[in-house]
Amino acid sequence: MRMKILQDKTKLALIALCIILLAATAFTYYSYKSRQDRTSQEMEYQGRMYNYLAHMAGITGRPNDIHIHADLKLVINGQEMSLNRQEFHEKNALVHLHLNNPDDGDKVIHIEAKGVTLGHFFSSIGMKLTSNCINFYQNNCNDGTNQLMLFVNGQRNHEIDNYEPKNHDKILLIYGRYTQQELQKHIDSVTEYSMRYN
Repeated sequence: MRMKILQDKTKLALIALCIILLAATAFTYYSYKSRQDRTSQEMEYQGRMYNYLAHMAGITGRPNDIHIHADLKLVINGQEMSLNRQEFHEKNALVHLHLNNPDDGDKVIHIEAKGVTLGHFFSSIGMKLTSNCINFYQNNCNDGTNQLMLFVNGQRNHEIDNYEPKNHDKILLIYGRYTQQELQKHIDSVTEYSMRYN
């Protein structure tokens, strides 16, 4: 009789254990499935938000639509500003710097979507560029004496923040007061590292 009771208790314990295991498996599966569904919904939502924000910013492409490389030199009050700072390294999928490239890491802008402008680039690294100001750690605005100017491939360009770099452009963004000779010296010193990229 005791043996029978012991066997019955063992069976009940095994049945209870099986029920607990099945319940735990079902719970784990539905939790995983629910998490997967949430992740999928979040990714879809983020994709929509990306499209809305890109459209508002005037960017018409998606990452990897194109691959443009352009040389950039930034001069403020006669001093070349280095972009070789870790906080600027690959900050944005659409426009960025690769600082680990020797020589050209802080000179070549990599653009991977249509519609990306110089204004977008400076925003991506936490700075601000407008048609008459550049904020590179401090505001530098046109004031009657000093002027913000853009030169692309040696030619003056008035688009400034709205300029969309083209492949192998040599871009000089310069703020301050300069003689024609000083300007030409800076124009001539813009690198050609972007030519390394096809």
